[in-house]
Amino acid sequence: MNCELSNRKNKFFQKYDYGKGIVGFDEYVLRIVSSCPLGCKYCYLQDVNKRKQPKIYTNFEQLRQEFKELISNASGPMRINAGENADSLVFEPKAGVVDFLDGLLTGAGDVQIELRTKTSNVEFLKSLKNKDKFTVVFTISPENVIKKLEKKTASLNNRLEAAKKCQEMGINVGLRFEPIINSKTLVADYTKTIDLIKQKLDTAKLQPLGLSCLRLTKGLMQKLQKSAPELLLEEFVPCPDGKFRYFRPIRTGIYCQLIDIIKDRLPGVKVFLSTEPEYVWRDCGLKTS
Repeated sequence: MNCELSNRKNKFFQKYDYGKGIVGFDEYVLRIVSSCPLGCKYCYLQDVNKRKQPKIYTNFEQLRQEFKELISNASGPMRINAGENADSLVFEPKAGVVDFLDGLLTGAGDVQIELRTKTSNVEFLKSLKNKDKFTVVFTISPENVIKKLEKKTASLNNRLEAAKKCQEMGINVGLRFEPIINSKTLVADYTKTIDLIKQKLDTAKLQPLGLSCLRLTKGLMQKLQKSAPELLLEEFVPCPDGKFRYFRPIRTGIYCQLIDIIKDRLPGVKVFLSTEPEYVWRDCGLKTS
């Protein structure tokens, strides 16, 4: 994937802004890439990024100093999300970002860096020195969604094979069902997906599984009218964080159905909701702490 190299002029680390009323997890975002080349049609980056070519910020010494300052002021475990502004692995290992982060983590204490991806690009991770301090989180969609809306990403089977490799390397693995798109075949599609997860992975070693329904910005909704109008067939409601979501009963119904399937087919795997307010957690019988 082509990209431009540049220096970051403002800070690399930013406290995660979950939005008004949304349950948070006290994470930091590492802003080391400006855009993602995978181009998933529903992604918020389609709205906020005007650049056609992604930019990677390589003034790593500034990053090192910010990291040292961050951990020196930490009062407990630190969680860093390195996959919010672009897929974490799509430019690796050429970009050298993950290798640099690996060096930072040596002797850094209780720090976990999340690498989020829709690729199968994991072979280079076997050389990591601090495998226990990384979590590779694979964003998972049913195969029919991948083929239609995530055309530049790895197939579902290839993502799960990559997740299996990470587990065999001794790297923490997490899964996110995000975004969950409402459809008449949703239950059947996710049942098939969950059965494949059970077949491919050591589910006893999985990190808690995150669920999040489709959410859209106003600008993205306007773009989708041309690029993927089928995503707008449902009625969306504005939420306090400024995003548009399915009606609360629809989201709750989707989550409850998926939670029941997960409990049945992946016993022992914990579930949490991402980008939802506390009352939706409560509707689904989940606790926020």
